[in-house]
Formats: sequence, structure tokens, C-alpha cells
Amino acid sequence: MAILEPARRYRPSRALVLLTLLLGSALPAAAACAALPDCVLVWADEFDGTAVDPSRWTFQLGDGTEVGLPPGWGNNEMQYYRAENATVTDGFLTITAREEPFAGRNYTSARMRSLGKGDWTFGRMEMRARMPIGQGLWPAFWMLPSDSIYGTWAASGEIDIVEYVGSQPYRIFGTLHYGGPWPWNVYSSTDYYLPTGTFHDAFHVFAIEWEYGEIRWYVDDILFAARSSWYSTGGPFPAPFDADFHLLLNLAVGGNLPGPPDASTIFPQEYVIDYVRVYQAPPPVRITSPTASDVIPPGDDLTITAETAPSIRLVEFLQGSAVLGEDATPPYEWTVPNVAAGCYNLRARTTDAFGLSSISPPVEITVGAGCPQAPYRMTPAAVPGAIEAEDYDLGGQGIAYEDANAYNNGTAYRRTEGVDLERTTDVGLGFNVGWTVPGEWIEYTVDATAGLYDVEVRVASAVAGGTLHIEFDGVDRTGPLTFPATGGWQSWTTVRVQDVALGGGVQTMRLAIDAGEFNVNRITIVPPPDADGDGVPDRADNCPSTSNPAQSDHDRDGQGDACDEDDDGDEVPDGADACILSDLTPTVVIDGCDSATPNLLGASGCTFSDDIAAAAEDAANHGEFVRRVTQLMNEAKAAGLVTGAQHGAVVSCAARSALP
Repeated sequence: MAILEPARRYRPSRALVLLTLLLGSALPAAAACAALPDCVLVWADEFDGTAVDPSRWTFQLGDGTEVGLPPGWGNNEMQYYRAENATVTDGFLTITAREEPFAGRNYTSARMRSLGKGDWTFGRMEMRARMPIGQGLWPAFWMLPSDSIYGTWAASGEIDIVEYVGSQPYRIFGTLHYGGPWPWNVYSSTDYYLPTGTFHDAFHVFAIEWEYGEIRWYVDDILFAARSSWYSTGGPFPAPFDADFHLLLNLAVGGNLPGPPDASTIFPQEYVIDYVRVYQAPPPVRITSPTASDVIPPGDDLTITAETAPSIRLVEFLQGSAVLGEDATPPYEWTVPNVAAGCYNLRARTTDAFGLSSISPPVEITVGAGCPQAPYRMTPAAVPGAIEAEDYDLGGQGIAYEDANAYNNGTAYRRTEGVDLERTTDVGLGFNVGWTVPGEWIEYTVDATAGLYDVEVRVASAVAGGTLHIEFDGVDRTGPLTFPATGGWQSWTTVRVQDVALGGGVQTMRLAIDAGEFNVNRITIVPPPDADGDGVPDRADNCPSTSNPAQSDHDRDGQGDACDEDDDGDEVPDGADACILSDLTPTVVIDGCDSATPNLLGASGCTFSDDIAAAAEDAANHGEFVRRVTQLMNEAKAAGLVTGAQHGAVVSCAARSALP
């Protein structure tokens, strides 16, 4: 639709015209692929129902501002797109352009696309249609990238299968848009003139055949253009035309190419489509196990196997858009451990020695009974670990997520669901959640090991920042995590909360949006740093370099005994101290409770009177005094300074004393 003036024209020879006229009546309405051997029909809409099929098409409504374009869809178009302007009856789709005021516009029409419901790399895409007529009318059958992996328009490409202006009813265009992001985009275009009649008088078949490194254009199976040279600033040839694209049908009124309607234009005008069909060569890969009819119990390890050609160097296994794993050696297989109950869409994607990819038909499987909320990667995400924001649970609106609208604003990754996803430039790349609105939430099934964790969230915001919190099984475990603007939608920072206590087992984690507008890329849940591995986080460890799980600190100076060179604080280094936990000559003498513990003398001849006196002075009550004496004797026994009998006698003495 973004076509400028055509670069090249094509007129068929008289001999070709005569041959076409002689053979034209023998051509089927859906011709076989001209140059794709053994192609098969993989997708079609024959428009045999009574309404546009929502399993194949999604309407795009408005004047373009709803998707971030300038009013007029970036082309100065004059219509407002409405679903009501597309009707299905008697086997035809009719898109009607009307002259009528609506939402600040003087014309209405319809625009629809197959994004997420029909996306292909390579194949024959064809339509049989009859065009409207009149100044200012601009119908099109075209393709856009389903996931703009090479950058914004036109770095990720555009394929215009056919465009037409109603003021020249005998002429159509076929165009490629490529190069760099606007305004560094370029295009290649060829137009075709009908030998007799007009494209308004009768139905014609418009098609492309798209292969690796070449795209060809046809009208009624007459080849009128071929392209094998293009480029993208986002990747090497054959980028951008080596990725999934989807179909669009629309009838624009006015715009850069046709100009506005004038007094000669008669409304309403109809763009009538008989069918849309997509053919592809048989896929070189298929999933052989599991099958849709298999009974798969939850909790089993599920092995997915694929069969493909010997020239393949890699097979990736996918659930939806997520790559579960890969195998480079036949037999090609991947095992999903502890598969969760749910309904899944499995595919296999191959890469051959030349870097060419192909993908298998999907296999729909059910694990357990029904289709409950389920982890996107088929097994709960492990905690500790990292959870990618885009891998939220299966289940849909109100079950696995709550989103303010029903469509994916970013059109990336999980394109048919409501959570807004786009490609990210953050470390590790992938996709991020965006376009957040307070009150939205996303859920993830996780399997946690019980413990104390730090929770970190990667966020970016070009406006005022925001606030979020994270729940586990309905309990807010993080409290509010608030952050300021980061300087851009792809300027990332980490917000964190420490010492989050989690129970063990499978549970539901909810990321809740409380305030602001921001992007989220990843949630990382890890134990706090513990350099010595003693189970005490470094930030709370009185001896972070040496294991000291009991956190013993005899002289209570804040430095644990395991790394304190003067444990009893008597200013004599432990290496030279005969009594590392007490003094040989106490300054305070506490009478023993019985003859077995005179002066609380230890086995080494060291006494603990000073320490016990200090415990008595510092303790708030008798119970705390007994606990401190018990800890002191535990340390002394561990150091070999008292026997077991002496340990028991001192603790018993403390318990029976009137101290403090």
C-alpha cells in the first residue's frame, strides 16, 4: 500500500495475448502453482459463510491512529475503516467504500488481515477478485511481516501482490518495499496493462509465487514481473523476504497514490473477492510423535520426535512460538520433563546446510483432561531461575492474563493473544511486555524450591516510570516495586526486592501492574549471594568469607568467630591466646552451683566467669540469660574447651540461678 510511482512497465506481446485468449477459458479458477512443484493448498477462504470468518481474519479499524500511524494510515487516506463495510454473501467477500460521515471522516471502508491466523514464509498467494472503478479508489491485496525481525518499515519488507487505482481500471501494480527504516526505504515496482477490458468488468486471478531469493507476479497465470534482488539493513540476503508474512485486504479512499475522489466518483463502490488461497510446497519435516489422538498423562516426560530429510542440519521443537529445544543428530527428538496438564500446539522447524528453514504442520495435543491454565513451555518454570515475560501461561483473557484490549499491540511472538509484546534490545534479546495499563496482570506457573530469594525485574519506561508487585498463589510477596522513568522504552534497568520467602512446590506467580506505563522483559528469582555457602546471605553474614552457619560471635563484636582473630576480645590474638573464648584469670568470679563447676572452670583451665557475667548484665530476662550461656557453652564445647559433662553442668547452673 505504500507504493510510489512504478519503476517499470510490462505489456504482453500480441502472441501472448492471443494465446491467453485461446486458452483462458480452459484455465481453472484456482490454477496450479506455475513454478512450485507439488505445491499443496495450505490455507483458503472461499467466503462460503454469512460473515467474515474470525478464525482467518482480524479487522483493523479506524484512521490509523489506533496503531500509532498518522491519520490516514500514513498514506493520507480519507476513509475510516469499519467492520460493517465487509460483508459475505453468495460465496463472495464484498468490501464496500461509502461516502458517509463517520468519526471525523467523510468515507468509510474496511481493512482486514490474517496476522496470527495465516502467516507464511514462501508459497503461492492468490486472490480472484473484481475491482471497483472511479477516481480516488485504491484496493489492494498485499503482505506485511508478521514479526518485524529486521526493523521497522520497510527494513522488514512489504509485498504488494496487487494494487490498483480506480481511475485506471486496465492497470495494476506489483511492488516490493525493502531497504532501511523510513525514510531510508526503497521500492521496486512493475505495472501491468490488461490487453482488453478492465479489471472492473470481470474477475481476475492475482498471485505471487515466492521462493527463497525470488518473487514472481502473475495475472491470470501470466507472469508479468520477477524480482531476485533486494536488501535489508537489518540482515543479509534474502532478508527481509525470508520470514513470515501475513495477508491484508483493504479498499482505501483517496491517498498518495490515487488522489482524492472527485465529482465523477460514484459511491458506493465494491471490491468483490471470490476467494483467497495459499499454496506451499510439501513441508520437508513433520512431527511423528506425539499425535493428536495420544493419551498423555500429566507429569510424564513427553518425547517429541520429528522426521525430515537427510540434508537437514538442525531441528528445533516449538510449542506455539517458544523454542523448547533443538537436536542436530537423527533421530531428531526433544523431551519435555514433567509435562503439565493443558492443550499445546507443537511444531518442528528445520534448517538445512544453506541456512534455509521450513516448518512442519502443527500437531494439537491435550495433556490430561480439558484445557486448563498451563505453562507456555509445557512445564512449570523453575525457581530459582529466570522467567521471560513473554512466556506467560496459556489460558487467555481473565484466566492467564488481564489486558485492557483484546489484541497484541506489538504484534510480536504470540500475535493472536491480548498481551502486548514487542522485540526487545535488552541483554539476552527476545521480547518484552509493553503498553501496560494499571490493573493488568500476567500469570506464570512456577515450581519453587522453598527458601529466601531476591526478586529482580527488568523494566524500561519513557514516561513517568511505574509500580508493580508480584504475588504467589494470591499472596503479595514483594510489596510495591516502584521505579522512575529510565529514559526510553528500550532503556533497561533492574528493580529488586530482597529476602522474599517462598514456599516449595508448583504455584502461580502473578505480575501485577499497579501504576504507570512501562515495559517488562524478565523476572529473575535467585537466592541472595552467599559466597561461603553456609546458608546465610552475604549481606547478613558476620563472616561472609568463611562458613559460619551458626553465626557464632563470642565477643559480640559483629565479626563471626570463624574469621575473628580475637574471639574473646581480650586483645590477645587467638594464635597466642591460651583461652580463646575466655580468660585464665577472670575479673569476675561467679560461685559454682555445685562442686563440679567451681568458678565455671573449663577443661583447659580457662574460666567463663567474665562471659557469664556479661550475659547476665546484658540479658533482658532469665530466659535470654540461659540462651546466651547455652550458646557460650556450645561454642566452648565445639572448641574443645569444656567436656560434655561440664557443658551440661554450666547450663544447668545457669538455669537454676537467680540471674539476671
